[in-house]
Amino acid sequence: MTITQLLDLPNEIFPFIFQYLKSTNLIQTFSNVKSLRIQALIQSFLSHLDISQETDQWIQTYLPILINQQNIVALRLQDKHIKFISKDLLLSKIHSIHVFSSDWNTDLLKEGLDHFRQRLKQLSITFTCSHGKGDIGSYLFKFDSQLEHLNIIGRFLFFNKHEINTCTQLTHLSIELEGMHSVFILITHLPNLQQLKVKFRVEERIIQPTSYAENVTLCKTLHRVTFTGCTKYFEHVEHFFTIFGSTIKCLTIHIDLMYYIVDGKRLEQEL
Repeated sequence: MTITQLLDLPNEIFPFIFQYLKSTNLIQTFSNVKSLRIQALIQSFLSHLDISQETDQWIQTYLPILINQQNIVALRLQDKHIKFISKDLLLSKIHSIHVFSSDWNTDLLKEGLDHFRQRLKQLSITFTCSHGKGDIGSYLFKFDSQLEHLNIIGRFLFFNKHEINTCTQLTHLSIELEGMHSVFILITHLPNLQQLKVKFRVEERIIQPTSYAENVTLCKTLHRVTFTGCTKYFEHVEHFFTIFGSTIKCLTIHIDLMYYIVDGKRLEQEL
């Protein structure tokens, strides 16, 4: 009787086995297998690693080894895990990180944003607690940022024109803001922006200034725009299209206008 062992299986079988395992389970199961062939086969399944549900002990045990030995390019984690990866990020090949934040406070996030901003190409932040501080704008939009894609979900950010710097690398931005005034501030500081997605909230806490569009130059690279959410200042949206309408090639608008009546013909002329 012939006994077939794990290492006797052909390479073609292993991807079918690996696809049923989470990357973290894959690590625990196969990381100690003394086979260069197996380690090479699991590599593609570890390039995008999700540790967001793992314990601190697991992360402290496995993550430093993985970062040093595996070709990890993308990572998902919770904000409380940032302290475990910051020191290893410089030596890693990670270029994309997705952070989940469940804290009202943003102090844990701020600890890592300086490292993330300078080292990553893509950064996503998902806030699972929508009612909290939105004060990370000054940590994201700095002159030394290498980010090309930035995605903020679940919380509205607040900043003024004196709190952010010009970021020449950023081309794709998805963000949640309170009013069009913040959009113009951002565009002034993002000269190479190509794709913009904004979710607006009702501007009850602030009065939108009437001079928000002053000194805004045409961003010739901005080709795709998506606006969602609510606004009671639709005339500000119209001003946006007056300035940038000629460059936009793809436009999506799904906005609650708070009983505002829009002149569709006039808006069409702006585009």
